Amino acid sequence: MNKIRIVLAAALLAPGTALAGSSASFLRLGTDAKALGMGSAYTAVAQDSNALYWNPAGMARLRKADLSATYAALYSDLKYNTLSFARPTRMGSFGVSAFHLDAGEQEGRTESRARSSDFSVSDLAVTLGYARRAAGALNLGISAKWIESRIADESARSFAFDAGAQTIVPGTQVQAGFAVLNLGPKMKFLEESETLPLTLSGGVAYGGLKFLLLSADVRQDVYNSRTLFSMGAEFSPLSWVSLRAGFLSHGVSAFHASNKFETGKFSGLSGLGLGLGMKLGRGRVDYSINPAGELGSAQRITLSLTF
Repeated sequence: MNKIRIVLAAALLAPGTALAGSSASFLRLGTDAKALGMGSAYTAVAQDSNALYWNPAGMARLRKADLSATYAALYSDLKYNTLSFARPTRMGSFGVSAFHLDAGEQEGRTESRARSSDFSVSDLAVTLGYARRAAGALNLGISAKWIESRIADESARSFAFDAGAQTIVPGTQVQAGFAVLNLGPKMKFLEESETLPLTLSGGVAYGGLKFLLLSADVRQDVYNSRTLFSMGAEFSPLSWVSLRAGFLSHGVSAFHASNKFETGKFSGLSGLGLGLGMKLGRGRVDYSINPAGELGSAQRITLSLTF
């Protein structure tokens, strides 16, 4: 199990590994349970404070302030926490979020594989965003984020920008969205610099069916030259409860290159997302689970409040 932990931490946080060509790979992990339960098909759907991650334009759809916190237990003791807040004003919607990933204590090894002292691995991203209605049903948003990765006593820092748009196709109940994510300079660990995971994301959603919302995304990982497809559904038979399911191609996005891991293969369920949401007055509770074969399952719980 220690071997799995070391490989996963490297894949998430270090340059030149299974996700060669980009650093800050934790930015691919997603955030809230609702989105992950729908297979991350969320570019056209995002409309709360978590839109800061998926598509900042979604904040323009807020009618009240939204506060959201997520706890995620990933594979082999990896975990992260997020906190986001967005508030609509007459000038548009403003938002702020923080994302902290903790890989815990990792087993240290020298180049000869001899045992050495343990070390910690962590990541942090802080984002500020703004969105507003531009014209008609068109919403636009932009955000800036500060990024820091730490491995033992070494650290790397960078910044990035996101921009997005959302609209409703006239005369239909079809929503569409587009976003450019993680546009920024390279991060440098020691003497090696790597690009951020620049991503182009487009999606559509349809809400014209009774109790049912359908969504689909296509996501282009620019520097790694790969395309991810996702689809999701939310079934709400009652006003206070929602059941969700979705699928993301190539497994969980941050770990999609399964054939490059030394830890074994993903199962056929990799990429599947399942979720449950409940409204409790002004509050919401969302849960999701995403299987990943031999690596286990990622589970997330999100608590939200609208006021």
